[in-house]
Amino acid sequence: TWLYLGELAFYVPLAWGLMVRFGAQGAAAAWCTRVTADALLLRWIAGRLLPEETARAPSRPWPTVTALALVLGGALLTAGPIDGTAVLVVGMVLSGALGLLAWLVALNARERATFLRAASAVVRWRTV
Repeated sequence: TWLYLGELAFYVPLAWGLMVRFGAQGAAAAWCTRVTADALLLRWIAGRLLPEETARAPSRPWPTVTALALVLGGALLTAGPIDGTAVLVVGMVLSGALGLLAWLVALNARERATFLRAASAVVRWRTV
């Protein structure tokens, strides 16, 4: 519970400031920031308490970095008046990052191979 009390000290002022400035989007950005920090802290604590278990788990920083980039990119989209081209570009970059994250983290080698076979079959069917 001490972890959540510590998070509360940062979350409440962050949420307050973002909600006053951006409304519901600010609340969403504050919540995403809090849960991202929570996940990172819990991962760190698990590594300290269960070193033998976390040694077997993959220890790659890029999923966390990608997730953080997605959160920050989403916050950028709601930050204020942005022209349509910027929204389109940021949305495409975020979608690509999410797709890459899903490809590398969520799918195992067999699932990736199955997807590639199905995609190549669709491409061959469309060119016939």
